[in-house]
Amino acid sequence: MDKLVAEFQPLGRRVKAAVGISVFQAARQAGVAISSDCGGRGTCGRCRVEVLSGQVSPPNRDELSVLEHNRASGRQRLACLTRLCGDVKIHIPNSSRAYDQRLQLQGRKRPPEGDNRYSVVNVELSCPSLTDQRSDVTRLFDALPPFECLNGWQLHPDFVRRLSKVARSSDWRLAVYLCDGAPVGVAPIGESPMGIAVDMGTTKIAGLLIDLESGKEISAAGMVNPQISYGEDVISRLNYAIQKENGGRILARLLINALNCLVKNLCDQGGVSADRIMEITLCGNTAMSHLLLRLPPEPLARAPYIAGFSTPLEMMAPELGLKSAPGARVSVLPCIGGFVGGDHVAMILACGLDRCSGSTLGVDIGTNTEIVLAKPGPNGGIFVLSCASGPAFEGAHIHDGMRAASGAIETFRITADGPIVGTVNGEPPVGLCGSGLVAAISELLRIGVIDERGHLKTTHQHIRSGPNGAAFVLVPEKSGGTGRDILLTQKDISAVQLAKGAIQAGIRTLLAKTATPADEVGDVYLAGAFGSYLNIDSALSIGLLPDLPKARFVRAGNAAVVGAALTLISRQERKRAAEIALRSRHIELATDAQFTRLLVRTMRFVPCVQGKIKKMDRG
Repeated sequence: MDKLVAEFQPLGRRVKAAVGISVFQAARQAGVAISSDCGGRGTCGRCRVEVLSGQVSPPNRDELSVLEHNRASGRQRLACLTRLCGDVKIHIPNSSRAYDQRLQLQGRKRPPEGDNRYSVVNVELSCPSLTDQRSDVTRLFDALPPFECLNGWQLHPDFVRRLSKVARSSDWRLAVYLCDGAPVGVAPIGESPMGIAVDMGTTKIAGLLIDLESGKEISAAGMVNPQISYGEDVISRLNYAIQKENGGRILARLLINALNCLVKNLCDQGGVSADRIMEITLCGNTAMSHLLLRLPPEPLARAPYIAGFSTPLEMMAPELGLKSAPGARVSVLPCIGGFVGGDHVAMILACGLDRCSGSTLGVDIGTNTEIVLAKPGPNGGIFVLSCASGPAFEGAHIHDGMRAASGAIETFRITADGPIVGTVNGEPPVGLCGSGLVAAISELLRIGVIDERGHLKTTHQHIRSGPNGAAFVLVPEKSGGTGRDILLTQKDISAVQLAKGAIQAGIRTLLAKTATPADEVGDVYLAGAFGSYLNIDSALSIGLLPDLPKARFVRAGNAAVVGAALTLISRQERKRAAEIALRSRHIELATDAQFTRLLVRTMRFVPCVQGKIKKMDRG
């Protein structure tokens, strides 16, 4: 098959590719992540690129329609529908790049409860000789205090390989790593065991490197989930795994490669060799866990949306293909039900919602928003649900939407001199991320440009009309970084109404089904990247949350990765996580008529009574 050269700028990546494949496919081969909501089916318009030079296929009618709808410039094409005919040079604008994104790596921390699972015993072994031909393992067994071996030994060949090598290189003086009293690793004296906690998000992956003896965090790293090129929502990815030959294998391999890369980055940052890693704990929503483990996707992708497991799973790292951590064990936190997975278990654990003293909410806003209500007392419990709030807050299906990458508008206000925007990293504005979207709608509601029903008032000086209806000019072309106006359209506002309506209706449904009055709710934990950067005043003003008169809003950050780290360190926290999954009651909304009725009402822009909010944590 003939080969050509595709060059991707401004990254400077070059790849040899086959004639006839799409720009999108060539970008994947080059390791360049291009945004896509539709998984490369040519419907979302997010993968716009510019053909700087070279031969490509002409646009068909469908592509021209999508490009026109997205007001693309003359040189822009859809990467998924443009095929290579010769050597090409392609420019990927910031708004189409999936990797250059602000990541939320940290969360509110608390000390772990209970004893550490890992400990270190320093031993000095006698050297072997012709008169002392005990095996290396027996020699180690004889040197350890008897009480350390009560739980029995289940040694892996990687342990023996490591033992034989380290013992001889360190003059038979060893630090033995023990987990629950059994040896799991060895190292030269002075080197403590390490573990890695990972939150496998649909969009982002975040990890922490933890000293397992002290519980101290050594380093943090994150990356965009490379599966995003196969669809931004989990249903698209599950369908890809079902419909495409080897689709499940492809998605699993992408995630495993990303985890290996993350492990290497964490170790490099912390100055730690990978052979000190004794355990990796992973959490993610139900779909992410199923795709990683290559569990059958059909039961989860179709009603009644049944998860394959609800108890913790364990395996050795080589079984999963994590080459960067030989001999390490891998733990996957349990799912609860439906699309509420181990990441929600970890969030509940990190925030202590399983031990709350009053009615407490936890909300993790994303394409699927997970909500938990924890109530103490004999009629209480842990109640969870997931509502499809859509990808609007990730910038998807928004006219000038993008993720929180450099140049994304994240703050917006109207002054006497006109609109003022703030962007990620202070770069020239190129699009609108979720927090900026909420801020812009909040401001336009405040000045009366948007009414309660979500309609733009076309008499305002910054309103312009086009083939797709009215739009508000957030940034004129001369002030932005794209060479064109950055707009908030009527369709964008409708998408936010649907998203915020689903979230508020989900919370209100949860309160109704548990007979919880709104004024009984105390703390409300906002988890995840969106909750970390969201202006809570703006969210309240558009009615993204219901009226909760006594609520105290707490930014939890990436609570999932914090919860995963707690289970990595402490046996008591590990037990708590398993109990949370078993205790939690999942409420399915797919057939809930009450939720549907609430959704219609909550789509209106009716703000909650902000004066009743007593205290707000803006941390």
